[in-house]
Amino acid sequence: LSGDDDGELRELQIFKAFNSELFTGERVDGLTAVQEMHHARWPDTMHGEWAGFYLEFRLSRFLERSGARSPVQFQKVKHRGVFDYDLVFWEDGSIAHYGDLKASDAGTRESLGNDAADLERCLDLYGRFWYVIYEHETWHSRDEGDRAVIAWNEWRRSVGHMGRKEYDPLSYSRRFKSAVRFTRMIVLEVNDANRHLVLEPFNQGRQPDGSARAPKVKIAKKNVDNFLLYTEELGSTGPTEGFLR
Repeated sequence: LSGDDDGELRELQIFKAFNSELFTGERVDGLTAVQEMHHARWPDTMHGEWAGFYLEFRLSRFLERSGARSPVQFQKVKHRGVFDYDLVFWEDGSIAHYGDLKASDAGTRESLGNDAADLERCLDLYGRFWYVIYEHETWHSRDEGDRAVIAWNEWRRSVGHMGRKEYDPLSYSRRFKSAVRFTRMIVLEVNDANRHLVLEPFNQGRQPDGSARAPKVKIAKKNVDNFLLYTEELGSTGPTEGFLR
């Protein structure tokens, strides 16, 4: 992948510029974020796990402003025959490799990855894959008298959203995030040399009909520091000491 005269990858320069907008230190209120996405007609606006979709929304809008010549592309609408990943990295008009964007609670020990077989196939074709993970502090509605989740459910009903079940102002109350603060991003490169070290298997259990779900991979955060390509935290920036090249 190409870099500038100082040897830094252009792709990382783009993420650094995005981080300067995202890492403000302010709480991102859940209802405010959802309403912003709804105003822009962003897909998945009504989903309870809004933080990850808001991250997608913000990065997509940032990359649109970066122009068509950007080496990083966000793909929201997937097409048949194309790998089902958020990020596409280009070099000289061709796809260099793929990646995926993740939002993860800073307090969790792992981050769920993708379909294991599909990721293996992608690695076989392109030799590398980037996980771009944004960690956040989290405030839960359940710890704040459920006020945020009630307001979210009331707002969804006010704009015409109809759920599968009868309306419940406490729907999704156990998991709804009232707010997040993005605090850290890491770029993790999975490649032929480390794929069996950095990723662990994750079995999803069974479908409602009893058939087995396709296994996924998970990223154990205890292993992340060994395979970092770049990291940045709220209030400080800088690449890791070693690139995986």
